[in-house]
Amino acid sequence: MLTLSIHLIGIIVCFMSAMFIIAQIKKDNSIADIAWGIGFVIVAWYSLYYCNSITARKWVAVILTTIWALRLSIYIAYRKKGHTEDARYRQWRKSWGNQQRLMGFLKVFMLQGFYSFNKHEHYYYQL
Repeated sequence: MLTLSIHLIGIIVCFMSAMFIIAQIKKDNSIADIAWGIGFVIVAWYSLYYCNSITARKWVAVILTTIWALRLSIYIAYRKKGHTEDARYRQWRKSWGNQQRLMGFLKVFMLQGFYSFNKHEHYYYQL
């Protein structure tokens, strides 16, 4: 379990860091909302890959999670299309001043990555 956790932490940190770099280029931290759903897909499929025994129940859980998470990300991306950064993130950016990059990385991207990662125990233990 510890090895799976370490792998998932590394994968999620890399993925959310890449999303953070894209957000900095676009000056739009609300990309994290789209990435959050994709994080669940990454966690679900990597947890399935890591399991010793793959059962029908695990497949169903991973497929349903994938459908839900992709639907969430696609919906948010569609709703965001043609708009600038969400007002919440603009306000945070303003309030963080000179530390906006560090705070955006930690409080937006890494926090949402943590929430995605936090669900991996469900896949590993409950199924």
